[in-house]
Amino acid sequence: ITGGFHMRDKDDLNEDDVKAIKELPKQFSNSLTLLDALEPAPLKPVLKYETTKRIKKINQLKKIQLETPELVLNDLKGINHKLLNYRGKIVIVSFWASWCRPCIEEMPSLVALKEKYKESIEILAVNVREDSDTIKKFTQSMNINFPLLQDHDSSITEAWKVYVYPSNFIVDKTGKVQFAATGAMDWQDAKIESQLESLL
Repeated sequence: ITGGFHMRDKDDLNEDDVKAIKELPKQFSNSLTLLDALEPAPLKPVLKYETTKRIKKINQLKKIQLETPELVLNDLKGINHKLLNYRGKIVIVSFWASWCRPCIEEMPSLVALKEKYKESIEILAVNVREDSDTIKKFTQSMNINFPLLQDHDSSITEAWKVYVYPSNFIVDKTGKVQFAATGAMDWQDAKIESQLESLL
């Protein structure tokens, strides 16, 4: 999975998943045997060195069909937030964790997005299974300008079928999920902003 973390509980694994896990050692062994049988390609002298600028892949929003799951959570101040109460506004529901590097990379971009669109776009950042102190330490230098919600038991995360962090969902003014994306997003990307503005 590009740009995010794959996370699944043991209870989520089906019979095929368990079988695949048990067969991994055998597959590794077979792979090593094949590698031993290969002959290395002859080395060629380097006549010219070239530097290539690495272009960072920008994850994009994808149109999806999803019945909007319920979202009712408290923020760090104990204030209760219900997605239902945000009808009439565009809402970005973002699932994240402080140990997730792509989540760390994405946070400043979300802050800048909120700063630009003010009240036109709301952001609900759902932290998964971390305590208040951990979240505060992580965000204290980021000038977060949107609610940080706590999903202590990951029940909301599971209801939204999130297995990759960060995962973002765009909910329109009627409360319907219109777009989704996994991995760190550049919310200042022109195409992404255009998709958001199409919902305003």
